[in-house]
Amino acid sequence: MKIVLDSNIIIADFWMQSPAFVILFESSKKDKIELFIPQVVVDEVLNKYNQSIESSRSDINSKLKKFKNLTRSTISFPIIENLIKEFNIKYRSHLDEIIKNHRISIIDYPNTNHEFLARKAMLSLKPFNINEKGYRDCLIWENIKSLVSPNDVKIPATPEVIFITNNHRDFTTDKDKDKDKLHDNLVFELTQRKFKP
Repeated sequence: MKIVLDSNIIIADFWMQSPAFVILFESSKKDKIELFIPQVVVDEVLNKYNQSIESSRSDINSKLKKFKNLTRSTISFPIIENLIKEFNIKYRSHLDEIIKNHRISIIDYPNTNHEFLARKAMLSLKPFNINEKGYRDCLIWENIKSLVSPNDVKIPATPEVIFITNNHRDFTTDKDKDKDKLHDNLVFELTQRKFKP
């Protein structure tokens, strides 16, 4: 079974130490599952980590300024740029170690026809939404499709690919009764022999 992780799953637990990650990693080590992370997800996670650190630094500096104004003190505790870079390097190293130690395969950016993506965006076809947002989700979807066996290969009874995300609405139907089902547009793409429009 192939399991693909979305960025929001990793961002919710940057250091990937939750019981859910422990179970996934143990299953991967025992060859019960294959773990995949698209490169676009890795890039997004690293960017969000940096943004989170920068935001925290800004919050700390703001609170320190407020404290200094209230107390008329000269206390300083600036978080310098080099420290931010150091934390980013440390996190990148940790992420690389997780990937290596748990045999996670990184899926390169897909070679996707930009006309196809643009048409999907203009028509608001999933995973794009009405505002044409969803480019990264579309790249992830293209990665997922690359892991699915072609139609002429017998597909096992258990799911071949599982995508773990907190934003299931980007990929599922809008109907309340079918809200957990893969959207018809995406099902159609999977049924196409070469996965092209």
